[in-house]
Amino acid sequence: MIWDLVELHILGVTIIRPHTQSERLDRACSSLSWSSLFPEARVLHIESPYSDHAPLIIELRPKMKWDLSGCRKRFRFEAAWTQEPDCEAIVTTAWLVPDSPQPECRLHEKLASVSARLSCWGRTFGREARERITELERLLVETNNAIMTTVDRSRALQEKVELAKLILQEEIFWKQRSKNLWLKEGDRNSNFFHAKASYRHQINSIRRLRTLDGSWIESVEGIQRCILEYFEVCSHRVDLRQMISVVAQKTFSP
Repeated sequence: MIWDLVELHILGVTIIRPHTQSERLDRACSSLSWSSLFPEARVLHIESPYSDHAPLIIELRPKMKWDLSGCRKRFRFEAAWTQEPDCEAIVTTAWLVPDSPQPECRLHEKLASVSARLSCWGRTFGREARERITELERLLVETNNAIMTTVDRSRALQEKVELAKLILQEEIFWKQRSKNLWLKEGDRNSNFFHAKASYRHQINSIRRLRTLDGSWIESVEGIQRCILEYFEVCSHRVDLRQMISVVAQKTFSP
């Protein structure tokens, strides 16, 4: 990302070979505000027999709507949760669930219990934190525009401390998603982290898949069917019972 610009996702040939050297000559970039308006925009290369440069077409696409009603969302532990004392108590309580009589199931059940309780608490925590940030910012503006007493100054100081803590949690949240963990404390910028996370999401999105016969599929239903068929073929190539038989059974203490 340069000067608040991000490179748009490219489909098709991404490497041009001028004079036998592999190199990207043509790119398309956009501002952060433009990318937020067109999150599914993509770039297409057009082959040109007369130049090493390839004409580009920017295609604006409506966002693909995936039916995730039957899918369970993958659990992610948020680093920002560690800033809250309630997090440790929730993990401890969830971990002390009654043990399964089957030793090989104990760890799985404990992890499932912890992830379920953290997910439930995390949804409420994130929403309340964002609302509290907005409220504190409003209160500080009102306090600064008024004639403050000693009590007002003390309250404003407490509000600033709380606001700083919540903003830090928000920065940790977006830093974790942006994968820019190398940034130092002085480089904090939630907008930067948010942009990087959005760009990673754009890159990781599946726009189309090529089938075994070489054709391209772009519809949501077709992509889902293609993925399912691929893993069904893979599962028949390996004898899973033989693989499981060599896995050592271990027990885990609480």
